[in-house]
Amino acid sequence: MDKRSEGKGRPDDYIFPILERGMDLIQKQKRIKTFVRNTNKALDEIGKELGLPLKLTTYVARHCFATIQKNNGSPLIYIKEALGHASITTTEDYFGSFDDESLKTMHEGLMEGMEG
Repeated sequence: MDKRSEGKGRPDDYIFPILERGMDLIQKQKRIKTFVRNTNKALDEIGKELGLPLKLTTYVARHCFATIQKNNGSPLIYIKEALGHASITTTEDYFGSFDDESLKTMHEGLMEGMEG
């Protein structure tokens, strides 16, 4: 069973049931795009309510999750699986695509917003 599925039902069930069997590729892409857009709007509102100094998005959340895991000593193979990367090289490249200064700014901004 896929690690991203609910654990019950069929192996091709998803955690977020936004896709339906029988959808073609265009329908799936449109549904995913809409879901991400709506999720990002909600995350932005949450970030504003918390007073975070950066725009909170699914991308920021994904990257923060991966970076926290890496900083806490999680093996890259675990992070690879959690992010759904096909190879460990993709995961290594994912971390290498951010310069240290942009990471520092992003994480400091998140931590500032969570203090107090």
